[in-house]
Amino acid sequence: MPSMRVSRQVPRTFVPAEALARAGRLRGVAARLRELAGSAETDQAGLDSSWEGRSHNRYALEHGSTPSELSSLVQQLEDQAREAETTTVTVYETVWEEVWVPGGAD
Repeated sequence: MPSMRVSRQVPRTFVPAEALARAGRLRGVAARLRELAGSAETDQAGLDSSWEGRSHNRYALEHGSTPSELSSLVQQLEDQAREAETTTVTVYETVWEEVWVPGGAD
């Protein structure tokens, strides 16, 4: 049976190792910031219970949102890590195949 070799492009989709490494780094930074946010919340609660007056009010006005801002940043980093983990690349690889040629001479 007559045949010939032909090539065709086959897609292969994967998550690059670099994207997974970036996701890991982002998660590491998020974990550290989560710790800092927890410490900031603890510190804030301690100050709120032991400090009164105008200086406390001024401090609270200027820095009271720091724990929630850190928590927001943690969420953004985790979102970016999830996005990095779902980043895909598609490459096309050449595959050679033997195909039958109709009407070819035997």
